[in-house]
Amino acid sequence: MVKIIDTNLLIRLKGNNINEPVQELYRLHFESVVYYLKGLGCTEEDAQDIFQESILILIEQVQQDKFKGDSTIKTYLTGIARNLYLNTIRSKTRRNNREELYVQ
Repeated sequence: MVKIIDTNLLIRLKGNNINEPVQELYRLHFESVVYYLKGLGCTEEDAQDIFQESILILIEQVQQDKFKGDSTIKTYLTGIARNLYLNTIRSKTRRNNREELYVQ
């Protein structure tokens, strides 16, 4: 169930001027998402980059009506960030495995 604050934020993200709602997303969720990613082993700098990318994905999904509101924005944003981080780890692992194959 989406909170009233989330509903208001979603409506503003669909508008023409998204600067204010994006700033609000940072204010409300930046610290907790970065903290979560660091708990997974992500560096501070990478966590900040992933958060920025997560915001862009969230905005795109909201504007395309792909965000259904089955969870809060915080939960959804954290899930996006987690998936981005896990994809980065998988990519690094594959690259390292390929390098080991060709070095031998």
